[in-house]
Amino acid sequence: MSAPVVRALIAELAALPDDELAPLAERLAGLVGNRSAPPPRPASPYLTAEEAAELLRCRRRRIYELVGDGRLTRHGDGRRLLLRREEVERLAQGRM
Repeated sequence: MSAPVVRALIAELAALPDDELAPLAERLAGLVGNRSAPPPRPASPYLTAEEAAELLRCRRRRIYELVGDGRLTRHGDGRRLLLRREEVERLAQGRM
């Protein structure tokens, strides 16, 4: 729908008296309520370097330095750096 059509539709709906608007609102709520969002994916036990940097609020380069210093353990397939979420969270809380 174009913006002018949507605006006209909203104006028409706003002009309806409450006794006519209530059944329409209930019907629309039922239609919208039937659309269920996909279930959230469980959090991965691993983080990428970028995700770890977001969590620690630092640059990605700092994550590589922490791995190089041995403060974080590298996991992954050789090309990609993965870090255990729980280890990064412990570091964020200052427990490492």
